[in-house]
Amino acid sequence: MRLALNIMTVPFLLSTSAYACSSEGPAALIFQNKAITLRHAILSVVMILAIIALYFLRKRKGLPVIVLSLILLAFQPAWVYGGGGGDCGRGMVETAKWVTLLIAGGFTYQLVLWLMQRKQFP
Repeated sequence: MRLALNIMTVPFLLSTSAYACSSEGPAALIFQNKAITLRHAILSVVMILAIIALYFLRKRKGLPVIVLSLILLAFQPAWVYGGGGGDCGRGMVETAKWVTLLIAGGFTYQLVLWLMQRKQFP
């Protein structure tokens, strides 16, 4: 086991460069990741507004989708995370993608049900 771990560390020891988020170089990467996270947050807010509009178009049906979406929005990394941590903000971007995807699922759910209601399937 120890031999396997030693073999796995060889590429790291032979590396000629290191990447740390505490120096000046990664500042641009952290800023870029924060900008991506902010774009996801804005998209999430727009989708929640659309979910609320669909709620009223569906004659006040689908309140749990609104509540769940607002809870997810509260955990959006755009306002939860600070400086991005030791991964230069990559975790913020990944979490923002998942939050946006889940909110998009709620939007899709409301949209499909509204379209089905409009067509009044038997």
